[in-house]
Amino acid sequence: MTKRRSVQKKKASRSNRSIPPPILAVVGRSKSGKTTVLEGLIRALTEKGYAVGTIKDAKGGFQLDLEGKDSAKHYRAGACSVLIVSSEQKEIAFFSHLEEAPSISELCERFFPDADVVLLEGFKKLSVPKIETSRGEPLSCRGDENLVAVVGQTSDVPRDVPCFGFSDTSGLVELVERTLQLGG
Repeated sequence: MTKRRSVQKKKASRSNRSIPPPILAVVGRSKSGKTTVLEGLIRALTEKGYAVGTIKDAKGGFQLDLEGKDSAKHYRAGACSVLIVSSEQKEIAFFSHLEEAPSISELCERFFPDADVVLLEGFKKLSVPKIETSRGEPLSCRGDENLVAVVGQTSDVPRDVPCFGFSDTSGLVELVERTLQLGG
């Protein structure tokens, strides 16, 4: 079976799912390697045929469109939501004014109904399985019962939590598959 066929087979089984996809957060201090770990996990899980969604916690806010572009003008004029569609690039971007931030499960239900797994960057206070990254600093999730692994170097790792190097993506993927019970 080719890779494309196995992905198509997984997509067919996902469309019948009525439960939200499993969630895992990659957390850590600024510049600790969260994005590096996420990129590796996304690539490796995608290569294995999983549909991966991601949600990034942008604590300082973010800018989706450049000032002066039509979609920014629509938004600033008061549109409640703006959807940008690029048929050439086969991409969309959506932004909206919200009364309050939706929960992670609401976001997963709305935006990732076909995902096999949703990976979060940040959100360390959520009660979901977590991988913490560290480049020598103390862990912020040391006492968290949801901490399933540490990636990087620190002397602060609890005894019962496995520690991986930044280059051990395959070991980390195995742990993620086991922890989230992916693949059946």
